[in-house]
Amino acid sequence: MPIQRIIVEDLAENYNDGERSFIIHGHVIPISTWDVYCILGLVDEGEKVDISSKKVDPNFFNLYKGRGEVAIILKHLEDRIGSGVADDLFCSMFMLYVLETVLAPCCKEYVSSRYYEIVSNVEKL
Repeated sequence: MPIQRIIVEDLAENYNDGERSFIIHGHVIPISTWDVYCILGLVDEGEKVDISSKKVDPNFFNLYKGRGEVAIILKHLEDRIGSGVADDLFCSMFMLYVLETVLAPCCKEYVSSRYYEIVSNVEKL
């Protein structure tokens, strides 16, 4: 079953980083890095990622959007990924595509601007 974007956003908004727990319907549900590893196979490493940032670098945005488009369209990313070279631009496009289609899929045809800053620095991916 695919993870729905609204569920992921709701969980993220109800996560208490200090206590490493979720607050769901008034109940505190602790979750450890071991729980995450057991559930998803994800290891707790790297830097904290803040997707609430609204900073959008226009140069970054212009690299990924198609001519005449006002958003980064998934179909455009898909076409460019299939015809590209595996460089930093490719890595960023691929991650944008994976975020929108695998990790937090939704019914929209464009990439949420919440993810732009996350993939703008390939070295941090």
